[in-house]
Amino acid sequence: MVGAMGATMYTPPETLSQNIPPALYAQVRDAFAGAGLPEQAVQSMKPYMAALVLTMLEAARLGLDPALGIDVHLATRARRDGKRLVTLESIGMQLALLDGMSRDTQVAMLRNAVDGMRSGALGRDMTAMVDAWRAGDAERLDEIATRDLEQLPPAAARALRETLYDQRNRDMTDAIATMLAGREIVLVAVGAAHLTGPSGIVRLLETRGFAVRRL
Repeated sequence: MVGAMGATMYTPPETLSQNIPPALYAQVRDAFAGAGLPEQAVQSMKPYMAALVLTMLEAARLGLDPALGIDVHLATRARRDGKRLVTLESIGMQLALLDGMSRDTQVAMLRNAVDGMRSGALGRDMTAMVDAWRAGDAERLDEIATRDLEQLPPAAARALRETLYDQRNRDMTDAIATMLAGREIVLVAVGAAHLTGPSGIVRLLETRGFAVRRL
């Protein structure tokens, strides 16, 4: 966990304000202050981590509780029923991928989160994604995720798509295919946005010869 935390925080005396434009830092500081978080906490975060925290704060404002997520529900049921749990990727792996992005990409990600909070677009997109998920509308989910990336400079959008979606989709597909090759019945839970589009897990499994059917 220490290593994972190191991927999210600067080592003193380096700070967030040294790594992003002053005007953007002022907006980030104000956004955190509005949530009751001290500037000291803001200063220690790397840009991508500050973006993730702002996104989580907006989700909490909308009443979206990660503790009530379907992944938590399924894991709890599996433990209760004595079933074996296998993770497709660890938190440390996820943070290492994000920490490996260039500073420009991280800054663009943070700016997008701040702009989305200030304009209300971030909250609207979250609500729209939940509605699309409830309706089983995969095309709409992909459209929302793609639209969010389109708000970024092209180079940052490509880097972020590769890091957040494409690379992870390929790695998770490898792990899923390995499990499906065994004798056990497998239930896999992943974020909905990883299932959609031409580079989603569903399409990647199909290219490997698996028959995928939506229930």
